[in-house]
Amino acid sequence: MHVKKFVGSTMEETLTQIKKEFGPDAIILKTSSSGIGSKFKKKKIEITAAINEESYLKKIKTERVFSDEQKEEFHKNSSQTMKKTIERYNQSYEMKEDAALEKSEKNNNILAPLIHQEKDKNKISFDEFIVKPQHEEVASRSFISSEQETNKIDNRKEVELEKKIKYHVEEIEDKIYSIEKKVSSFEEKIKDISQLNDDNLRKIKKIMTISGIEGHFIEKTIRKMIFSHSDKDLLNFDFIYDQMLLEMENHFSSKELNVFSKNKDQQNPPILLLFSDAPCGQNTIFYKTCQKSSSANNHLLIQNENDYDSKENFAIEKILQLKVEKGKNTHDIISLIRKNKEVKKEVIINYRLDKQKLNNNQKDDLFFLIDSIKESHSNVQVVFILSALYSQDYIELSINQFRKKIDGLIFTFLDKSPGLANIFNSQLSFPEIPIMGFSTGPTIPADLETATFERLISGILHL
Repeated sequence: MHVKKFVGSTMEETLTQIKKEFGPDAIILKTSSSGIGSKFKKKKIEITAAINEESYLKKIKTERVFSDEQKEEFHKNSSQTMKKTIERYNQSYEMKEDAALEKSEKNNNILAPLIHQEKDKNKISFDEFIVKPQHEEVASRSFISSEQETNKIDNRKEVELEKKIKYHVEEIEDKIYSIEKKVSSFEEKIKDISQLNDDNLRKIKKIMTISGIEGHFIEKTIRKMIFSHSDKDLLNFDFIYDQMLLEMENHFSSKELNVFSKNKDQQNPPILLLFSDAPCGQNTIFYKTCQKSSSANNHLLIQNENDYDSKENFAIEKILQLKVEKGKNTHDIISLIRKNKEVKKEVIINYRLDKQKLNNNQKDDLFFLIDSIKESHSNVQVVFILSALYSQDYIELSINQFRKKIDGLIFTFLDKSPGLANIFNSQLSFPEIPIMGFSTGPTIPADLETATFERLISGILHL
């Protein structure tokens, strides 16, 4: 079974590629559109197609007898006409083989009784042999004649067998030649990967490297493009650029915060827990989330008490008319959530860790709270807040501490970060954890936005 991905500007163009390479018996496995909208480049149509070995060999065998011009005319035909042509040629080819074999067997059947008859005709008794010794010469000649006929039949069989063997040898040689051609092509492409002789590939590699994208991802994507696309496609920089962005988009994962969902279950209201392990504007994100939620007046808002509650926070809550319940410890917060079951309000929890003396006890309390909430409620999201100003190493180290407990990430200070490649690279390391929001400043709630690939790539490439 041969499987290959075809890419074209339109569905018709892509299907024409499939028909030309795989013929009318191709099977469509998957169809999708690529690209990220008109903001960057036109969308492409991707179709993954397959064909079985037998149908593919029949098509190749048929095309082998055509000239280049005839091949072009052949490919312009409808799929039904192509299929009939292929079947008619292969049937005639098989009929010729069968006819040759049948003729050989028929000749054997005709000659066999004649040989035996000639032998019987020339048989003489011992007395006749004594009396008529001249018969010896006749019998000898007859025996020689029949032996020659038998040798002729054997020679014909050998010729037929040689023809069959020659045909199969030629078929195997064609396959070997085809394989050698593919191997040679792969070797050339592997050489291209190591040397990156093509200017466009070097250019896209330079752009992505300067932007801060992980080197192994760039190399892997370039290798994939070289093996999946023709040399003609790789000479087009716009095509290469599109493919790189498409591959990045495929590795980007985002999800909506449950309190922002328009289709909420009133019997199962959402619970959102926000936390961070370093200064990143967590309180501001809490206030933005409360204000932006579609049902801001139907919330139970909870904060754990700590030593750095400021007058500024109390002032913001008063201005925004937010009533925030304080939980002295984890058990207080769990108790407030349980009481809420009767009134069925949405719950937003701002769980603040002491960043200056973060220890295992604080982590254990947080994990206990998360496990307790998830055991008794189904619509729960735990979101880890990080600053886009953090280094990639710090982001990945922080995520790794809480990866088994968190459902998503929010990144803040996008407007102050010199580049956002660290966010994309963290997704490469933790593809199972989606990004749920971006925040670009202190304005409540306008600058808390849903995480999109367009916003991220704009920050990476400074578009």
